[in-house]
Amino acid sequence: MNEVLRCPSCDTTYYSDSTPNCPKCGAGKSAGKSKAAISEKSPRKSESSLKLSDDTHAIVNAQNRTTHAVRSLASFLFITICTTALGYGLIGAGAGVTTSCALRGEYCDGGGYVIFGWLVIVVGFFIALGVGISELNKSRVD
Repeated sequence: MNEVLRCPSCDTTYYSDSTPNCPKCGAGKSAGKSKAAISEKSPRKSESSLKLSDDTHAIVNAQNRTTHAVRSLASFLFITICTTALGYGLIGAGAGVTTSCALRGEYCDGGGYVIFGWLVIVVGFFIALGVGISELNKSRVD
């Protein structure tokens, strides 16, 4: 039986099945001191009550699949939005360079920024697509 005991020497609470003596001071049966049992029931669960049923496993697996599906959508959108914002920032910088040169009467080409901005957008989209598909595959029903 799993009793909750209190050591008379140091007033430490411990379980009777874990050790016959107090884990803090060592007092107990071997030390010749008596143990006072607490009248309350033990809050620990037995091994048989910790086993999960098949229905519980099915619910946990379904929730894991849902989590991966939502994570797939969220990661796709997050990566796409971030790379698109970065790409359009670079495109805007290229347009700013071209405009500032035109206002001074010079010819400057901000095309490098524009090309790099579009590359960031396209590559970011494909990375986001790959991450999204990878997470979506984790939500596949077995």
